[in-house]
Amino acid sequence: MESETLDWLSEKAPAFGELPEREKMAIMDFALLWSFFESRCLGNKANIPQIRDYAQQLPHTTVNSYEIDQISSYFRARYTENGEYSYRYHHLRLERSGNPQEVTAMLLGGADHREALIGCLAILYRYRNNLFHGEKWEHEIQGQQENFERATSLLRWLMDQHT
Repeated sequence: MESETLDWLSEKAPAFGELPEREKMAIMDFALLWSFFESRCLGNKANIPQIRDYAQQLPHTTVNSYEIDQISSYFRARYTENGEYSYRYHHLRLERSGNPQEVTAMLLGGADHREALIGCLAILYRYRNNLFHGEKWEHEIQGQQENFERATSLLRWLMDQHT
């Protein structure tokens, strides 16, 4: 995909330029889809209370019809190790969003599907903040492809339920 912005960014941040196209697309897809999701589902007010309200309003059948266990398992593998938070967990900077208890329940066990969904969306919210506010650049945005692809998949599914 040719893009003046991508070319410019690749010049200014060479590590970004070295990313595979699929990883760059995953980042762009997430940014666009999160913006759409925030507009349509969160009333242009992304925050943890709004995410909770949104998830609480979803019908039980909707919450239970998504493979939330799959994405929860991915997050557990990524952010915990031997029942403890891994170094990656601390890079989420969940304390900046009030350390939502749903994330703890989802990662360390004991979350029902709705709590797990809230926990997953809280992590996506941190992806959004860390991307939009620059923290992801501390690591040259490397190693994020699967995070953003899984995040985008969940957001697309939720948007399909919304429309």
